[in-house]
Amino acid sequence: MELEAYDSIRRWHLKLRTKSGRETSTQRVWDHYLSIFLEKVAHKDPDELIAQRREHLKSDDQLIRRQHEELVTKFVSELQSQGAPPNTVKTAVAGIRSFYNSNYVDLTTIETPRGICVRTVRIPLREDLRAVCEVAEPMTKAYILCAKDSGLSISDLLELDLNLESPIYGTIRQQLKEGRCPIHLQLVRGKTKVPHETFLGEDAIQSLRQLNPDNRVFQVTDKTIRNRLDTASEKAGLKYHLKPHSLRKFFSRYLELSGVNATVVEYWQGHSLGQVRGTYFGVETGLVNLPPIEEQIEIYLNHYKAIKVLA
Repeated sequence: MELEAYDSIRRWHLKLRTKSGRETSTQRVWDHYLSIFLEKVAHKDPDELIAQRREHLKSDDQLIRRQHEELVTKFVSELQSQGAPPNTVKTAVAGIRSFYNSNYVDLTTIETPRGICVRTVRIPLREDLRAVCEVAEPMTKAYILCAKDSGLSISDLLELDLNLESPIYGTIRQQLKEGRCPIHLQLVRGKTKVPHETFLGEDAIQSLRQLNPDNRVFQVTDKTIRNRLDTASEKAGLKYHLKPHSLRKFFSRYLELSGVNATVVEYWQGHSLGQVRGTYFGVETGLVNLPPIEEQIEIYLNHYKAIKVLA
């Protein structure tokens, strides 16, 4: 199979080369194991595989949504039966996961052999978030709703202050008072130092009105929020614990599945876009030409039902 003939592979390779500056031996090894996976287990070409994954993720049936995780688990089992050592299996899984991630259809939980640690993020369902919000105390509920509405990281969200000012619509406090929806946020992501914009939708606004903070919205530590999410998850009867990053992934996954351009979603989250992502908007200079804020607001409102949790 000539991998470079497929759009999904070219997208993946471009991201890998951009990150490292060149083709690496890791990329060649990953190509090898992906080819085996496609031919021996998935029985599809790369583009067909990604298209099927997108369709499966739209299903309400958990078994259908997780079919590709089961395919990778089957691949792991076959590698083990052939005597592949743990590090080889780990490398193969990492490559397949990278391929899916680069095409915006991330894999979640994968069964792997003992001794192999593959980092996964459990993306919650809307009904799970709703159940946790029903039992959480006001600050934890507000954190969940603000995180899933904005896609902000825990560090940036804990710095959120009602005096944060949008140059167009005024401070968060003013926008709340005027009844704006969504609330426009303009800030710089702490981790990447990238300026970006995002929004707080109807659910987050409702929770902020109930919380009624003075200035800084969440006057707690990172550890406190994580502990409260654990407690609320258990109280709601979830079989897993909500994590701050899983709320961030909820924002990106559900908006992209609803049809929002991935570049716009990444901008809202404060990701560094650069020249590679700029090409989606026909920009040759490396600068990302995003839609004007009024159009971004329209996009957010039109797709908000994909991330809305409260009735």
